[in-house]
Amino acid sequence: MIKSMKTRTELCLIVALCFAGIFLGMTCDAGAQNRIVCAVCKQPIQGNYLQLGNKYYHQNHQPKCSKCGKTLTGRFFELKNGSLVCEPCAVASAVASAPICTCCGRKIMGSYAKFADGIVACESCLKSNFPRCSVCGSPFKKGVQLTDGRKLCGIHSGRTSLPTATQQAAGQTAGQTAGSGNANTSNAAGSQVDINTLASIVSVDQLRPYVAESQRLIARHVSPKISFSGLKIEPFIVDQNTINLISPYKDVKGVTESQYLRRNNTVVAVANGKFCIDFDVYILGGLHPKFAVSVICHELGHVWQNANCDTTKFTGRQREGFCEWVAYKVNKGLGREDQIKQSLGNIYDDYSKGLQDYIDLERKVGVDGVLNYALGKDR
Repeated sequence: MIKSMKTRTELCLIVALCFAGIFLGMTCDAGAQNRIVCAVCKQPIQGNYLQLGNKYYHQNHQPKCSKCGKTLTGRFFELKNGSLVCEPCAVASAVASAPICTCCGRKIMGSYAKFADGIVACESCLKSNFPRCSVCGSPFKKGVQLTDGRKLCGIHSGRTSLPTATQQAAGQTAGQTAGSGNANTSNAAGSQVDINTLASIVSVDQLRPYVAESQRLIARHVSPKISFSGLKIEPFIVDQNTINLISPYKDVKGVTESQYLRRNNTVVAVANGKFCIDFDVYILGGLHPKFAVSVICHELGHVWQNANCDTTKFTGRQREGFCEWVAYKVNKGLGREDQIKQSLGNIYDDYSKGLQDYIDLERKVGVDGVLNYALGKDR
């Protein structure tokens, strides 16, 4: 979602009180003098004094710029913390702290728009005919186009990085979104997976660690009873056209296909002398990782259901609702309110209403009761 922000060309980050100059030689009666206190030494002022705005100074305590140390003469500015700065320092500070357009790389001293993940674009780039990112909607010069026509900016394709100041702000936002300190977690192989990274998942090599990590997140935030032991899960990155060919729902982000199903708790596939059930999981390429984790957890819900019962006996709402509940529980454990709202507001009733069915059921029978229901044991 785009948030529009406006800054003036002059001093966009300084809340200033501007005054015309320094007034010298002002006097007052003895009673008034006793009430005038020097802003520097905090002592009463007798006789002549200097006045800057609504503050008074002894003549030998004429204030100086808090940045460069020069005596203030003429135009100056008072910051939020009460310190004073001369005009040149105020201008230099505003320029130094101005945001950088992630499209053209220039300092922004005028109007700009703020996009997801701390990405900003100046007014000139906003009015250009640059392509727009399918993840954040920002204009970009450098990026990639996926096979189904979607485009990714350099930030969300991992081809470029944010300017330092903006990147720090985005990192803080990501950390706050994660909520529980799980921004960086370990996959099954022990390597670190950053589920708040900005680079979208565009290859199977990128996807595999997230599939492994999602299994760990399900065990941690849903139930260790949802086990994938003895299952062979093969992930694939595909475009939206392929997803639409496989899925009965239009424009979903993932699909699970069971190569072999378990019927009546009897494993019907054997691989390398061991019982094994194969599943192909298709995930839409170009997904933002924090959203991809939700999709992967949903598809792993299908894997677990298909491996343990005959899902053809369930309605679409019962199947999809359970998988949405799995993703919902993970996102709740990670403190991801944005993902939770997105799940509850899904355009497909089988997803959103099915999820609400399982949330209500959990309140009544707990997590174990939900798992039994999902397996058809308590229907």
